Amino acid sequence: MRTISFACFIILFAGIIGCNNQSKRAAEKERDSLQKVGAAIQENAPLPQPSSEVAKDINLNTNTPKDKKLIKTAEVRFKVHHVLKASEKIEDLTAHYGGYITYSNLRNVEQNSGSSRISRDSVLISKQIVVENEIMLRVPNDKLDTLIREINNFVVFLDYRTIKLDDVTFRYAANQKRAATMQKYQQRQTKHIDTKESKLKETTNAEETVLNSQLETDELSIRNQELEDQLKYCSLTLYIYQKPVIVRETIADFDYESSFKPNIFIRLLNSIIQGWRILEEIIVFLVRIWGIILLVVGGILGYRLAVKKIKK
Repeated sequence: MRTISFACFIILFAGIIGCNNQSKRAAEKERDSLQKVGAAIQENAPLPQPSSEVAKDINLNTNTPKDKKLIKTAEVRFKVHHVLKASEKIEDLTAHYGGYITYSNLRNVEQNSGSSRISRDSVLISKQIVVENEIMLRVPNDKLDTLIREINNFVVFLDYRTIKLDDVTFRYAANQKRAATMQKYQQRQTKHIDTKESKLKETTNAEETVLNSQLETDELSIRNQELEDQLKYCSLTLYIYQKPVIVRETIADFDYESSFKPNIFIRLLNSIIQGWRILEEIIVFLVRIWGIILLVVGGILGYRLAVKKIKK
């Protein structure tokens, strides 16, 4: 009996060990298969996409063909640490690169405000102020990119940057050719007037024609000068601002007596104090007229004595 029980125990123990070995081999096979699947997924997986970043640089590259006449204009809005200091540095850089400031509007913009009572007769005013400056400047075209790179050092956060290149090559050439044609026409008309003998009316009409032609030529010349100035100096507009500043100020509330009524205990205390002050004034007044009081008392006593003597 004992031999049979011991044999059964050995068989059961061997079965348990065999099951454990099989489960281990199955787990190893499963782990190997998962590793193979993971490697295959990694091989076929797409490359990771680059993380998106906000635009924070305002550097420009406005190199243009030499045979083109382009008017450059740019507009930038960005945040700085300190508006006043940044404005001063931008003005210095503009002058350094041969430019000049045409407009500057430094201002404090109130965004939010509130008030709270801190005592019976005082109010705390809180304001959220944003310092802003709008700067319009002109700088030589070949110095625009360099100036922008210098200004980029002040940028904390870029809102937007707009660049515009206006091609005026054909307009400039057309103005020049038309001005040359008008000048030749004037020369011919002037020569015709000087050499031909005509009546006064005809001569006057011809001279008026020459005058109108000269005025048109002058206008074309001025337009070309304006274009040349715009081609030589580009326009740059900057909108800069800084982090909002909280400004607090304590002011007196002059409407306290009418708008705020104290409680009854304070009013009773104030009445007692005022009554005592009135009593003090009365005592002081009586002391000041002690002589008159003495004469009145003496008169009353003398009158009573006189009356008594008369009755007796």
